[in-house]
Amino acid sequence: MAQTETKNDLGLLLGGGFVPQRTMAGGAGINFGASIAFSANYPRQLKRGNTSLFVEFPFVAEPSNSVQSSDGQSIVSLATIFVVPSRRVEFAPNAVISPWMGLR
Repeated sequence: MAQTETKNDLGLLLGGGFVPQRTMAGGAGINFGASIAFSANYPRQLKRGNTSLFVEFPFVAEPSNSVQSSDGQSIVSLATIFVVPSRRVEFAPNAVISPWMGLR
């Protein structure tokens, strides 16, 4: 009986985002509040064997960071989105431990 191979995968994560205090060009300090970070990763397997090749699309969003600064011209909130398509090479995919390397 042949096994069906999974070529698609989906990973979902929930975490936190923290931006350290920064100093603006005028010398005023700026503080960013903590926010919730949502992350999804969709890898698609292109080649399978002793070495597997994947193309993946990781996505991270932090929808709301509050911003505090003594400078009245600074922003008051910040939202970020990152999408970084990449390739992943996985060595010994059928082994108990399977090392991999990401290529962006």
